[in-house]
Amino acid sequence: MANPGYDSLVARFYDAFLEGRSDDAAWFVDYFKDKEGPLLELAAGTGRILVPLLRGGVDAEGLDNSAEMLAVAAAKLRAAGLSCALHEMDMTDCRLDRKYAQVLVACGSFMLLDDEGARRCLIGARDLLREGGQLVLDLFIPWDDIRRGRTEGFLVARDVGMGEERCLVHESFEHVVADQVKRGVYKYERYVGGALAETRVSNLDLRWYHEAEILALLRDCGWRDARVRTDWPGYARNESFMVTAAR
Repeated sequence: MANPGYDSLVARFYDAFLEGRSDDAAWFVDYFKDKEGPLLELAAGTGRILVPLLRGGVDAEGLDNSAEMLAVAAAKLRAAGLSCALHEMDMTDCRLDRKYAQVLVACGSFMLLDDEGARRCLIGARDLLREGGQLVLDLFIPWDDIRRGRTEGFLVARDVGMGEERCLVHESFEHVVADQVKRGVYKYERYVGGALAETRVSNLDLRWYHEAEILALLRDCGWRDARVRTDWPGYARNESFMVTAAR
């Protein structure tokens, strides 16, 4: 299970896929605005969280392994009159000269990593922080999909429009419960003026964690004071939770 990079088609429609979701970005802005910087967001993608952080006065940078996603983020920064460093790099192998006070992995992006990649990411993130720095992970468990088990063929998971363009996302998945992995296949269809113009098919796996499990993994990777933030508005025990840990 590799850490996937999103291509130009996904990058183009990514924000539309998550249109209407801003509660997490608003929470992160409020959480980090009075904390020491700088902050590095791993898997920053199109800047959906990064841009509001910068608007909120947070000293922040972004890192992602997709040049196409970072290009969207850069365009959004220019349009907003903002600027920050954007690093094209995989979060399992990130080496930067600067030391940070905060490292954030939002929107469940940490779950894109397999067990080896997760350890490499946690150890690498720790090395990016100065002493006393903080890691913040946003995680969830896809219980509805787990209970379903698997799909019979493809189902339409997203249907979004942008001007004359439309993108349909078809999803097929199964679960390997023993490994706590959702294995998904996604077919993206882009239509222009009602005619099919482009098709992409990609695999995407999600490795989910229970609360006690991720806390134990953090401690095993050298982190201190690992805990679940029950004050997070989206908190639901062993379903949707925020985890913090200190270097």
